[in-house]
Order: sequence, then structure tokens, then C-alpha cells
Amino acid sequence: MIYFGYKKTKSKWSEIFPIKFPDFIITISIGIFSIGLVIICSEIDNIFRYFVSVPDFFYELTADLFDPKYILSSFLVLCIVAPLSEELMFRGLLLKGFLQNYSKINSIILTALLFSIMHLNPLQFFGTFIFGILAAIILIKTENLFLTIYFHAIFNFLPWFVINFTNLKIKGFSDIIEPSEILRSKNLQPIWFDFLGIILFSIGILIFRKRLLFIDSMNDQNVTSHNSN
Repeated sequence: MIYFGYKKTKSKWSEIFPIKFPDFIITISIGIFSIGLVIICSEIDNIFRYFVSVPDFFYELTADLFDPKYILSSFLVLCIVAPLSEELMFRGLLLKGFLQNYSKINSIILTALLFSIMHLNPLQFFGTFIFGILAAIILIKTENLFLTIYFHAIFNFLPWFVINFTNLKIKGFSDIIEPSEILRSKNLQPIWFDFLGIILFSIGILIFRKRLLFIDSMNDQNVTSHNSN
């Protein structure tokens, strides 16, 4: 579907799917705010489940992704297949198409909304919507689809790793033993853990923003120097 969508655009591959070697500091900053975002979105989902009851069907949709019996397949789906396919589709084809017809803000919101709806799970709607907004901003600011794929992979990898390879028992985050019960939990996270998420997210965003400003200023200097010569 991605291929046929690309062919229909009649554009160059690099225009729809801009992938290039990433800036090291930007890559690190995305990793930092990804950790914070995982914590924040986990609590947002907790609050939603605390007030809203949904049918068992939605719990069953993602139960296997947290089951240690399917550790390899869940890794492939969450950390490789989903980041590649979903970023090519939503931050590649769809976002580029929307940007040609709508404002940046409307394009970001539309792709994030479609991204959330595509997951067919109200339990994670707000988390995926926030993620979709940030992924679109990353692409617009860096013009590098590799960074949104990386962002997506890190965002999915962290909870997968914590659940499968650590003994962390943080209430509302990783305190459920049975995989089928992970998304049923109505526990809220400790306040200190929420603050940790906010701090990491804020630090990562600050580094990301400052690095972008630095890169922009360097590019402006190079253009000025070139013109003067």
C-alpha cells in the first residue's frame, strides 16, 4: 500500500521519504524525551482507564504483545515492523500530502488523529495522539524520516524491555504480572515517577530545540558567507 501510494504521488522517493544521517545531539535528545514521553503517556492512559470502562475486546487486541511467550515476535512487531511501516505511511505519505494542501498545524493534527484511530484501541488513543503530534513535528523540523522511525522504535522498545527484562515494579507502569492484565490496570503511577517523566521530557525537548536553533544559525552563516564570496 505504501508503494502504490508513493507511485501515485509521482514524486521522488527522497521527497516523500527523506532519510539521511542524523545529527548526534538531536538523536540523543529524542531518546531522552522518548523516555519521558513513555512515562507521561502511560499515566495519561491510566487516568483514561480509571474513569472509562471499555469492552474486553480492546484488552485482548494487545495482550499478546506483552506476553513473554511471544517475546521475539512482539519485538519484531513493536520495534521494527510498526516503526518502519507506520512512519513511512503517516509521517511519509500522509503528512507530506497534507502539507501540500493544509497548514502545518492542521496537517500535524490530522496525521496524529488518523494515527490514533488506526490503532483501533481507545485505551491508548490519547497516548498515540500525543506521539503522532511529536513525530510529525520531528519530521517537519528535521526533514529526516529516520528520526521519526527511531523515535517510534524507542517509544515502543522501552515498555517492551521493562516488562520483559527488568524486575521494576512501579505502580501503574510495570507492576502487573499477567500480560492480559497490563492494560486493565486502573492504578495510577507514583507522583515522583510522573515528575521524572515530565523532567526527562522537558530536558529532551530543550536540547532538541536548542540544537535545531544552533543548526539553523550555522546554516544561515554558511549561506551569508557563500553569498559574500
